Formats: sequence, C-alpha cells, structure tokens
Amino acid sequence: MIKRGMICILVIVMVLSTVSIATAATYAPAAAPVINSFTASSTSVAAGDTVILKWDVSGAQSIEILGLEKTPEGLPLKGEMEVWPLATTTYVLNAYGQGGTMTTKTITVNVGTAQGPVKIEYFTATPTKVQPGETSTLKFKITNVKSYEIVGLEKLPECYPSVPTVEESVEVWPLATTSYVLMAYGFKGESASAVVTVTVESAKKVAINSFTVSPSQIQQGASATLSWNVSNASNIKIEGVKDNLAASGTLSVSPTATREYKLIATGVSGDTATATVVVTVAAANNVKILTFTADKTTVSRGTLVKLSWTTQNATGCTILTSDGLKLTNRPANGSISITPNATRTYTLVAYNASQQTVEKSITITVN
Repeated sequence: MIKRGMICILVIVMVLSTVSIATAATYAPAAAPVINSFTASSTSVAAGDTVILKWDVSGAQSIEILGLEKTPEGLPLKGEMEVWPLATTTYVLNAYGQGGTMTTKTITVNVGTAQGPVKIEYFTATPTKVQPGETSTLKFKITNVKSYEIVGLEKLPECYPSVPTVEESVEVWPLATTSYVLMAYGFKGESASAVVTVTVESAKKVAINSFTVSPSQIQQGASATLSWNVSNASNIKIEGVKDNLAASGTLSVSPTATREYKLIATGVSGDTATATVVVTVAAANNVKILTFTADKTTVSRGTLVKLSWTTQNATGCTILTSDGLKLTNRPANGSISITPNATRTYTLVAYNASQQTVEKSITITVN
C-alpha cells in the first residue's frame, strides 16, 4: 500500500521529467556560417602580379579577410577583390554567425621572384625645346617595376602600378629649362634612372617687318589697301578696325577723311610693337568748265579774237599759252580779247578754294 507522502513525491518527479523532456525537444545550438567558396584566380604568381580573390558565404552576420595590407570594413557575403601580394601570402576568410559561431577557410598564394631586375626601356620628351607656356610630352616604358616616380614635376607622387610593365605618357609645361628624372624601383630593392631635359627658350621679341598702304592718297569714296607682315606675335590688330589678324595679310579701307591707321602686335611674353600709316583723303573734284570758246579759230596776223568761258564751282581761272604766257586772276566766268601773231594753244585752268583744278584748251591758227 502506497502512502500519501510517497504519492506526492512521485507526482513531482513526473512533472520535472516532463519539463526536461519538453525543454530538450525545443532547444538547438545556433548553426555555423557556411563558406560556399573562397578562391584565388591564381595561387602561383610573380611579384607584383595581381590576383582576384572571390568568396561566397551564407548564414553569416559578418566576414573578414586576413592577409590584406588593409582590411576593408563591411565586406559583403559574396564578392571579389583584387590583391597584388609582394611575397607568399595566406589569406584567411573568417565568417561570423549567431551565438559566436565562426567558420574559417584559407588560400595561400605563392609569390615567386620577378623575371628580372627593373629596367627603363625608354624615357623621352617631345619636343625637347619649347617657348614659355608651351607643353612637352614625356613618354616612358619600364619593365619589372614595383614603383616609380618622376622628379622635376610640380607634384611628385610615387606610383605603384598593378602590373610589372608600365608604358605611360605625361604632359608637362615647364616655365624654365628643366631636367626630369625617372626613378624606377624593382622588387628586390634595385633601382634604375633616366634623365631627359626640356629646354625653355627665351621668347623672341615681336617684330613688325612691314606695314604699308597703297595708295596713300585717295579721293573721297575710293579705297586703299593696308598690308602687313609680323613675326613672333600672339595677337595682331589694327586699332579701331580689326582684331586677331594673321601674321601677314591685307585689308581694304575706305576712310571718309584723312586718317592714321595703327598696327599693334603683341608678343608671347607680352611685349608689343606698333607701326602707323596715313591715308590722305582729298575732297571730290567738282570744278567744271562748262564752256571755253573763241569767236574765230583761224585768223590772219593781227586779227582780234575773243575768248569766252563759263565754269561751275570755280573761284577763279588762269589762261596759259603754248609759248609760255600766263594770264592770272581771271574771273570764274568771263572773256578776253587777243590779237595773236602766231598760231597758239590757249588753255583755261579753272580752280576752287581747295586748289582742285580742271583744264580745257583751244588752238587759234594764224595764217
């Protein structure tokens, strides 16, 4: 017969056993991350060669890769990275999961010695002579190189190429004659150097070789031609007429009054040269002889002959004879009586206040 006390103990034991069984059925440890793959594009390379690491991880909260020069933060669970080991390196991929779980996988990349010592195949400058402000291009090729620099540049960055052979060009614009030194460093600590010099020549002075005008005197409404030839100029202009002219050329001008034209040439270094020409413009000649007549053109010796004339826009007249006589201060319109003793030609010259003239002639024949 079971007593009451024993029954209570039995019930408690049964309850505890049930709780333990239920707890054991629901508890399971956190699953470790799975590294599906961790590979290298090559596991045997020469110093300076690049290698692509690729990975694919699942079930991880974070990952890291040991063996890098600098480990980036926040690597994705699947990705790739370019590395260039300088010596044999073991890369360790650690994947961290929940509950402190971790999975690890490694890859070793064996690095051999570079094929040979560093060598500068060529280092050139084109051109080697420039004017101030002009550029030159440095070109070079280096093999088996770990790093290089060019001394003489305004900035001196040291370059670490991704491959052991480098072929590059750099544009430079020296303000004075400069020697550029290419320094190349190999994988075993050796170095090589080469030098090129770019000479900056003194800027030649600007020179106006010629500046002329033809013709130098014109009537109103006519044109003249300006001609020029200039050396070593960066800019050429005729003041007040035209800018950005060629080093040599011609230009037609038609001033309405007498005018001075100034050629200004500016050199590369800012020096200037000037030259001037003058185009003289004469007012249009509007003096006219309307009539110039003789009442007789063939006469006997001693016969009286009357010369008559009319003009337009004239202020006075002069009569000249073929044998050198000169009758001045004749009116703009008038007449004169003569008694020729020999055959003569009479020329009427009409003029205005600007001394513009016009002529007309008559011959009187004496029998």
